[in-house]
Amino acid sequence: MLYLCSCPLARYFLSFPTANQTKSIFTLRRKNALEKAGITHIVSVLKYDFKDFEDWEKYEHLSIEVDDVDDENLLGEFERTGKFIEEGLKSEKDGKKGKVLVHW
Repeated sequence: MLYLCSCPLARYFLSFPTANQTKSIFTLRRKNALEKAGITHIVSVLKYDFKDFEDWEKYEHLSIEVDDVDDENLLGEFERTGKFIEEGLKSEKDGKKGKVLVHW
């Protein structure tokens, strides 16, 4: 399962199947919700210092540092991001399929 957050950059990622929309970076602060959803991989598409987030070691994390503007060019990130998402969805942890959260 792939979870997407909503923002102006959403149009670049909505082509992925089985996308559930959640809200923004604040989703990362809801540790119980991430655990309940079974999130194993996180893609962060924004410029942000994640040093204050606890329990990062529980997740595989890919950070794409971009500005949240309409003319941001994300095409150069698709191959790396797509590979990360695909690997996350194919992974297994404790006998369960991987789940990916993409937020921006």
